[in-house]
Amino acid sequence: MDLTEVKVKTGNPTLNQKRNYCKVMKERLVKIHE
Repeated sequence: MDLTEVKVKTGNPTLNQKRNYCKVMKERLVKIHE
């Protein structure tokens, strides 16, 4: 996961936005592996 990419997209991401991003990325990884 590239946190710099998150910062570029959201400007100054809050902790909640980071959590949501991590959650989405994990779901994508699970789908790829399935």
